[in-house]
Amino acid sequence: MKLCPGITTNRGASALRLKPVSTGNTGVDIGTILRDIRKEKKLTLQQVSSIAGVHSNTVYRIENSLHDSSFAVVEKVAAALGYEVELMEVKNIDRGKKWR
Repeated sequence: MKLCPGITTNRGASALRLKPVSTGNTGVDIGTILRDIRKEKKLTLQQVSSIAGVHSNTVYRIENSLHDSSFAVVEKVAAALGYEVELMEVKNIDRGKKWR
């Protein structure tokens, strides 16, 4: 399933894979993706927050890009939806170094 440039899911693996973007500084809005998945599963903010063990306001703020959450919190929300977040590659554009 293609979600947006740079992001695909494999429903069998239930993983959100953040793939490197080769041109531009488009960024990836993981909150929008998580919101779309939550709505597709017909879950409320309260249900997801309860499963994830975080406050419903935190889930709302992540979904609406109003919160600079740690990766751990985003992972909890994704796990509550039955997904895992996998960072594929981070590349320093200035130096050409790759981090995995």
